Amino acid sequence: MGLVDSILNRHSLKVKSKAVPFHFEIHGDQYLLEVESILDKALVWDLFFKGVKKMRKKVSVGEDLPVSFSANPQQLKALEKLVINKDFLVKVVKQVQKDVPTFTILNSRLDSLKWNAQGIGKYTQKIVIKGVCYYEE
Repeated sequence: MGLVDSILNRHSLKVKSKAVPFHFEIHGDQYLLEVESILDKALVWDLFFKGVKKMRKKVSVGEDLPVSFSANPQQLKALEKLVINKDFLVKVVKQVQKDVPTFTILNSRLDSLKWNAQGIGKYTQKIVIKGVCYYEE
């Protein structure tokens, strides 16, 4: 997607990265960032239990991860600081700035987090981050 394409479609910008697999869209002053990756079960296990550590009294956690997991709003809030990686967001901003030089992320929130088992010891992870951004057209 080049600058000419973004000028023709002023209210929507879509970026796909080869280095880090993400999908990015800008709609007005809002942005959406989707990341999909395949992780080892151990990484998912660590993230799951670090994130729900504060909620263990309220949530019963079994000995094994479920085949499929979709975080509820309370879990999203608990996992947000672990999932939204500031270094990754800096890389995303640099990638988007190739097409929109004035682009800046003002705030971010974890909108959804899902894991699905993909065979023995592997999970597909899908993260959606939304927030407010600024850029000049």
